[in-house]
Parts: sequence; C-alpha cells; structure tokens
Amino acid sequence: MRRALAVLLLALPLAACGDDDEPPAEDEAVVERPEASPFYVGRWAAEEALCQGGAWVFSESGVDTAGEVSCTFTNVAEVETGYAVQAICTADGDTSDAVINLSYAESAQALLIEGGPWQPIGLIRCPD
Repeated sequence: MRRALAVLLLALPLAACGDDDEPPAEDEAVVERPEASPFYVGRWAAEEALCQGGAWVFSESGVDTAGEVSCTFTNVAEVETGYAVQAICTADGDTSDAVINLSYAESAQALLIEGGPWQPIGLIRCPD
C-alpha cells in the first residue's frame, strides 16, 4: 500500500507537466470579444426598396449616403437618446462642420437622424 501511494505521489507532478506550446482546451481558453458596435453601424435606407442602390452606410467613424453626402465623425458621444456626433460633412462639393443626433426609434425600428446637412429623417435597417 505504501509503495502504491509513493508511486502515485511521484506520478502526480509528472501528470501535471504538459507541453507549454499546447493551446488551452476550448472551455479554458480566454476569449476576447470586441465591444459591440453602436446601433447605427450598418446599412440603412428610407425604405427597403432603396437598400440595393440607395443605402446609407454607417461605420463607427462616418457615414456615406447614396447621394453626394459623406461625413467623417470627429467626436461621438453617447447620450440618453442615442449619440451626439460632431462631424465634418461634404455635400455637393462643400465641406462644413456638423452636429448630428442619432437615435433609435424602437417602435418604428428606425434610425432617426437630426442635424448635419439633412432635415430630420428616419431610416430602416437594410437586410444583410
């Protein structure tokens, strides 16, 4: 019995040794997840029929419309209603500073845009 116990005690440290190059098991792996993108990131249009050729494309750092308007976001602040964005926008060849408010209307499932070179407008998310 003592001999079996001694063999077991010697074997345990050896069993704990492993190849340091082996990745951890899937359930032990540390998974880093990027922070979720703001709700406005994606393709939006005034109506679903415009999603193919008339979508506005929002990234975290700007927006490009199907027309001749594009904005680069210089500061994005999360506010109670969504996001308050400072931007530099180019429309019809003219560049100007803009303040744009982005909010999400849960009931209409629409992105509401106020400010910048636009009159208030609501857009729906385009299917992926």
